[in-house]
Amino acid sequence: MQFRTLLSVLLLILMPVMSFAQDTPAPNAMFVVSVDKANLTEDAVIMGFDVRVQGGSVLVAPLLPKGWEMLIRNFIVQTPPWHSTMNATAEMGAEGVDLTAFQRFLIVEQDADLTKDAPFNVDVGLITTTDGQSFGITWLPDEAISLTPFSIPQ
Repeated sequence: MQFRTLLSVLLLILMPVMSFAQDTPAPNAMFVVSVDKANLTEDAVIMGFDVRVQGGSVLVAPLLPKGWEMLIRNFIVQTPPWHSTMNATAEMGAEGVDLTAFQRFLIVEQDADLTKDAPFNVDVGLITTTDGQSFGITWLPDEAISLTPFSIPQ
């Protein structure tokens, strides 16, 4: 009985020391995604977008106008070339948006485990129309997309 008591006391004393000695993983880096510039014609109206995240996932999605539909796929398993995708489109009769809607429009998280095999990257494509009948997608070059480090205030 005394042995059990002694063992219990030792475990209680050593438990906090053991928990401090374990490595706690560093939090994953988070970024705010903005579109700085896009080579769109003046009469182009943005009616949707496509986002593909490699080596990470979508954390916070944008507020969309009425009549827009959004689908986010944050894959649990590694599924290169993209680990997370987000598609948003305006439904019939919904209004489009202009480029200002893409300032600080999304928060993504880099996953340290996934970036061991593939670099972290965010691609953005804008779905546009000029006549409301035909649509096209413009994939933006890397220099048109900015990733600003983001952290949750303590």
